[in-house]
This record gives sequence, C-alpha cells and structure tokens, in this order.
Amino acid sequence: MYTYRAKKNHLPASFAAGLLLLATAPVAAQEIQSLEAIRAAVEHYLAASNPPAQGRQEIVVGKLDPRLRLAACDRALSVFTPPGSHLRGNTTIGVSCENNKPWKLYVPVSIRVYKPVLAANRFLPRGAVIQAGDLQIIESDITTLGRGYFSEDDQVVGKVVKQPLMTGKVVEPYHIGNPKIVRRGESVTILASSDGFEIRMKGKAMMDGTSGELIKVKNEKSKRIVEGKVIASGIVKVLF
Repeated sequence: MYTYRAKKNHLPASFAAGLLLLATAPVAAQEIQSLEAIRAAVEHYLAASNPPAQGRQEIVVGKLDPRLRLAACDRALSVFTPPGSHLRGNTTIGVSCENNKPWKLYVPVSIRVYKPVLAANRFLPRGAVIQAGDLQIIESDITTLGRGYFSEDDQVVGKVVKQPLMTGKVVEPYHIGNPKIVRRGESVTILASSDGFEIRMKGKAMMDGTSGELIKVKNEKSKRIVEGKVIASGIVKVLF
C-alpha cells in the first residue's frame, strides 16, 4: 500500500534558488511545465521502484516552489535516481526533459517502509538474558533502523542485553550480545587437537568468553598461558 501526501513546508530557499537557476528563460503561460505533472511522474516512478513486498510504504513527494517556471516538455518526463541517492528515507529523485529546451531538477521525497519487528515487552536491564516473554512485535519504520533489526524470536532469545532497553524499544543488533559461557578464574578444559588426535588438560580461564570467542587460558600443569576458542561451556579449544 502506498500513501502520498504533500509536505506542508516549501523547499529551503537555497534549494529553491538552485531549481530556479535550472529553469529556462520566462515563457508564455501556456508553455509552462505543470508542476503537478512532475510530482505525478515522481510518484509513479517510486510506486514502480518500491514493490509492496518490502513492507507497508508511505511515500511523500515534496511540494515544488510555485515560482518555478520550466518550459513545457513535449515528451514523456525522464525520472531517475541520482547517484548516491537511495530509495529509502529522506532522499531526492531527478526529473528531466530532453527536448529542444532541456531542463533537469531534483525533487525531495520521503520514503518510509514499515515492517513488523521485535521490541522489548518490558524494561530490560543490562545483563538480562532475553526470554520469549520479554519480546513483542511492533510495526516500525525500518528506514530509521540503519544498524539492523530482528523479526524472529529465535534471533534474540538467549542473548544478553548490553544496553538497557525500555518498553517498546526496537531491539537492534548493538543492543544485545552472546552470553558468557566461560568466566575469568574458573576451571576449564583445554582441548588441543592436531592431525586426528586430541589431548585434554585442566586449565584456568584468564578472561570471560562467549561462544566462538578467543580467550587466554592457563595450563594448570605447565603454567603456560595460551589462546584458544570457546567452543562450549567450560571448554576451550587450542589449535597447534
């Protein structure tokens, strides 16, 4: 579903001035390009470029300065996405006419995409292990979630909160982390493997570690400190 509405505010003065410089010399009233036709061309382009499968969308095409005078285009307007622009958030769309009185302008637009995402169902303090009941689904504008978001419980349940989350706050990747399954100072099993054989030794963790993280451990017998990967609770694997 697409929703179109005009912005209430005019373009900034500097932006409007730039558009006016792109216009041709004054022309007769009947030869002036319809600004509504320009907006309609942009709306059609955006509707075709943003399929509804991406989520519920709201597209707002900015209101053009009524002082703008462009020669009427005697052919279909060319609409394009300028280099560096994206079809999300606050951006610009280019419109041009390639007749004997060519012109080009850039129209400000706002493109919002709304999707169901996971959010906190209650206040979650730092260090909390997330459970299914701690989560809710809300509809949110994902164009504002530049760091990412989650849509499935199993992507988040069991993770540890790194930053406090208020009720209703969308859970983003930087808010959570893997739980510590090895704690500094606790006894661990050091697993060494090479060429098809394994050796298990007793050791002590010199730092906390999450699954897959590299940490330092001390061999209790040799007192040597080595680095290994946490592969399970209390187990650190060292490669030779």
